[in-house]
Amino acid sequence: MFLSRFRALRRPTTTLRNARSYAVASPLKAGVSAKFDAFRSLEEENARLLRVVEKRVGERLKLKSEVRILHEIVRMLGLKRSLLDIR
Repeated sequence: MFLSRFRALRRPTTTLRNARSYAVASPLKAGVSAKFDAFRSLEEENARLLRVVEKRVGERLKLKSEVRILHEIVRMLGLKRSLLDIR
């Protein structure tokens, strides 16, 4: 009989304890979720910026290769670079 009373007393306490832990864990979980969302948005922004940088670097490399080709043409023609103002 004592054991059954003990169990009866224990159940609400356990439920209350679970409710308290849930009440504490819920804001923590929300905070972690918000931080994760912020991290994900930063990651997406970094990926977008990286694509922009890669595009610009590619354009610059393309321009550099075009300038090298022009320099090679000028050299083959025997012209001076100053005549064409190519740097």
